[in-house]
Amino acid sequence: MNKKIFTVLIVFAIFLFRTNLILYATEEKISSEILIDGNTGQVLYENNSDKPIHIGSLNKLMTILLVAECIESGELSLNDELTAGNNAFNETGAVIWLETGEKMSVSDLLKGIIIGNANDACIVFAEKISGSEKDFVKLMNQKAKELGMKNTIFTDCKGTGEGKQYSTAYDISLLSKELIKYDFLTPYMTTYMDELRNGATQLVNTNTLVRTYDGILGIKAGYSEKSGYSISAAAKRGDSVFISIIIGCDEKEDCIKKGKNLLDKGFSSYETIRPAVPKELLNGVKVKSGTAKIVLAKPEFLSETTIPIGCSGDIEYEITLPEYIEAPVYKNQKIGEITYYLYDNEIYRTDIITTDSVEKMTFFNALLILLKSAISF
Repeated sequence: MNKKIFTVLIVFAIFLFRTNLILYATEEKISSEILIDGNTGQVLYENNSDKPIHIGSLNKLMTILLVAECIESGELSLNDELTAGNNAFNETGAVIWLETGEKMSVSDLLKGIIIGNANDACIVFAEKISGSEKDFVKLMNQKAKELGMKNTIFTDCKGTGEGKQYSTAYDISLLSKELIKYDFLTPYMTTYMDELRNGATQLVNTNTLVRTYDGILGIKAGYSEKSGYSISAAAKRGDSVFISIIIGCDEKEDCIKKGKNLLDKGFSSYETIRPAVPKELLNGVKVKSGTAKIVLAKPEFLSETTIPIGCSGDIEYEITLPEYIEAPVYKNQKIGEITYYLYDNEIYRTDIITTDSVEKMTFFNALLILLKSAISF
């Protein structure tokens, strides 16, 4: 064989081999995990949580959220009956076997998606809300952007378009945190078995934690060939809420176990506290050239934050405040900042604002003060 031809064949073979390796690497399943505080959104544990990956039927969580918003706004009600079209009838995979022209209540369709993972029920909602699945997907991506899901792209309302759509465990945690705000969804998400069509269609929830986990709120488990087994699980005990996301398991039992273990880690290792108001603020801040010598101040927000159990006594803070402020001073005016730390790690930051207004001292104001002083005397 000609040496040149032989060399070209060798180079071509090496190219094919390396290309196959690259393709194999990009198709390899990646395990992704995250635990967040369901109240504050704080990330408490993560592994590959920002890695864009296939999410399979967890895609349906966005469809459920958009339906929940329509119910909350009154655009839909749980008793409304929607009609399935040809697109729903032609859906494959996980379905509740909707016939063209069949009517089903919003409540039952939600059961079909949340408990039974039904692709055809997703299509019915998409066409009802937006007219077409294509336009509904635009709504999904718009909502993702609003929620801060920066590494998410949806291409369908069911989670079957895996080659083109992706998300991250972190983004799914943001979506799940938003979903648990809708209390009317909890009964659906915590039901293990149900039925449709007077018992003709049986539904079984693949999120088996709804049967066994104390305080479970849902949310959803799923599977696809490219994403493997996945779960978004949320639970509440007392005032504490934790959300765990697991994506990319080879075995269903392993996925459920990991989701449970992360929730256990949340409840056993963390507590939610509200940072104290520093004593320095109780003395107020001096006002220069004002009708009052000081103005009281307060943190603009003091919302809850999550820390390891038993560490509340180790929280320190740093206050940034001027020695004085010039009048006029307006109520709710920002005059400084507080940052709270736990072992040198920032855990919370908020502005310091004034509680009252103070006018600038003028001749007229000075005269009024003198008159009031004389009258009171």
